[in-house]
Amino acid sequence: MDSKFFNLIRPLTNYIDSGRFFSQPLQCIYYVFGILCLLIPFYVIYELADWGFFSYANGKELLSFFVVIIGLLGVCILCFLLWFNRAEKLSTLLSPNSKFVAVPAVANLIQTGGEVFGIFMGVFGFYCSLFYLLLDTRFFFIPNDIYHLGIMGVIVMPIFGYVIVVGSRYLAELVLSIADIANNTDKIANK
Repeated sequence: MDSKFFNLIRPLTNYIDSGRFFSQPLQCIYYVFGILCLLIPFYVIYELADWGFFSYANGKELLSFFVVIIGLLGVCILCFLLWFNRAEKLSTLLSPNSKFVAVPAVANLIQTGGEVFGIFMGVFGFYCSLFYLLLDTRFFFIPNDIYHLGIMGVIVMPIFGYVIVVGSRYLAELVLSIADIANNTDKIANK
């Protein structure tokens, strides 16, 4: 099967086997997720304007809105930076002699998604709990569960975010370890 006809597909299969088939589209997805993170505060502002919030809100509600949006923007910038940082590192994760090229990409997606969710829950949950605790005001687009936590939210939300980050990292490393075991077993068997 060394004919020219059957070798036409070889560049495509080499591209898939090299791992770039998985890492390059995933890198683009990371960039899109990062940009979407930056758009969240502006979408919230748009939705609130569409609901007519700015026409009936009093001074305290407007101040609450701006404080919450500033916190949301800060957290979304952190998440944006994390997505872009992980997208840059994605291409360096794949080793060329590995038989398993999709596993590191999927493990990185699990890890990064968990880190973003953990940062969002930990930091923004802490911020909203502290905001409610200090100003005794609530903002209607934030879930009531965060408000009811009070001082416990200030303590629990960062811990909750940390557990999410650690859990996603654990799952990602578990997936990677299975691939490493399979790679090492294959190397030993081929000696």
